[in-house]
Amino acid sequence: MKFVPLRLIAAACLALSGLCRPAFASDVECLEGQVFDVAGCVDLDTVMAEDLQLSGAWVRAMQPGQKVAAAYLTILNRGETADRLVGATTLAASRVEMHEMAIENGVMEMRPVEGGIGIGPGDRVEFKPAGLHFMLAGIGETLLAEDEIEMTLDFEKAGTVVVQFPVREPATIKAHRH
Repeated sequence: MKFVPLRLIAAACLALSGLCRPAFASDVECLEGQVFDVAGCVDLDTVMAEDLQLSGAWVRAMQPGQKVAAAYLTILNRGETADRLVGATTLAASRVEMHEMAIENGVMEMRPVEGGIGIGPGDRVEFKPAGLHFMLAGIGETLLAEDEIEMTLDFEKAGTVVVQFPVREPATIKAHRH
């Protein structure tokens, strides 16, 4: 199954002017960086896989001496049946694990997620800093801001989906650099 990133569709729509506007376009106003799709307003970096909408993918830039990196994205199930994210791979790292941060007895700890992550109908699963995330280990070259990696996500029903993950520094790190 081939998946087309919506940013390619959006570029084609822009080139064809208003041809991609829905019949009720006057009622729909998407935010900057979004395009109207059959799924509604979606981010330009959105990839659709069956009923799963994947968007906002990014990898935290690595600092000198760092051996691992974390990756994030949001998955929205727009369908009526559940799916499960069972794993991920990338050529940028020898191992990709799903982890979650949890506070136990007042101490924050990171735990691997076993058995995958269920995504029920209408559910939004957010991989984000200090929460659920992908841990990339065995990284060959330091991932720097402005780089981009490709990660393949494996779902039980939607199959394999290739997503581009731009590498960037979180805003809080940028603000403290001189």
